[in-house]
Amino acid sequence: MRTRLGMLIRAGASNREMTAALGVNIELLYTFVFGLGAVLAALAGLMQAPIQTVQIGMGENILILGFVVIVIGGIGSIRGAFLAAIFVASSTRSAAPSCPICSAWS
Repeated sequence: MRTRLGMLIRAGASNREMTAALGVNIELLYTFVFGLGAVLAALAGLMQAPIQTVQIGMGENILILGFVVIVIGGIGSIRGAFLAAIFVASSTRSAAPSCPICSAWS
């Protein structure tokens, strides 16, 4: 099921000038998409807050590991990112018992 809004978003993402030439307000469309993403992120935060303790810097370890996976696997390669994720996960899990710094990541 494809909606008109979804088609406009895809058209604006692929060819901004042509979509604007067809009469679509691109700035309003991008603002709406950004706002929708912010609302969904806030909703996810509201749902996660009662389950986990909310603190400053939460999620840093996941972001750093995700960056490491992207660097090792390659930015445009899904297969490389998958293999890098398996490599990083197995290496951190196997190093955790002997390395106190590595155990903080798990």
